[in-house]
Amino acid sequence: MASLARQATVNTALAYVGIGLGFVNVVLLYPRVLAAEEFGLLRLLVSITAVVAQVAQLGLDNTLIRFFPYFRDPDSGHRGLPSLVLLIGLAGALVAMAVLGIFHGTFTRIFADRSNLYGLYGLYLLPLVLSEVVFILLRAYSRSLGRSTRPVFIREFGLRIGQTLLIAVQLMVEMPFSTFIAWYVAVFAAMALWLVL
Repeated sequence: MASLARQATVNTALAYVGIGLGFVNVVLLYPRVLAAEEFGLLRLLVSITAVVAQVAQLGLDNTLIRFFPYFRDPDSGHRGLPSLVLLIGLAGALVAMAVLGIFHGTFTRIFADRSNLYGLYGLYLLPLVLSEVVFILLRAYSRSLGRSTRPVFIREFGLRIGQTLLIAVQLMVEMPFSTFIAWYVAVFAAMALWLVL
């Protein structure tokens, strides 16, 4: 029980640090390196990703947390439950990615503006959704094992620091937006990969 209380305290502290870093990034730094429509596109992509990933993972995060105690057996790989959840979740992510790809033209018309940024960069949703689904499911697995601090650290601190470093590089080098958004997506993918390791 003391371990859970300690994890809760650390998670709360990390959440506050993440809020602070997020504020600095969103309010102070992004407006200095990106045009308003570019920053708006990033926010739109992240918002769509959050919604689509929640649907694509089919509620498997809660399923894993709820039923993990019945399958818990480290010697047998927890009777295959984590692998099954990840496999089904990846299938859901692939279906969601296919839908986003097929309806890209429709979404481009919906989100059309003068700059047509969504039309140019909207397909970056595909790796973002995949990364987010993997992260959600691995975070649930970590929580099932009673190790909730690492995913919170990665999401609240690692992701925000990665974004801050990307902004710093943009301030020094001034990459074209196409390069910036590719690195932005790579930061999200790196967080999911970090949780795998």
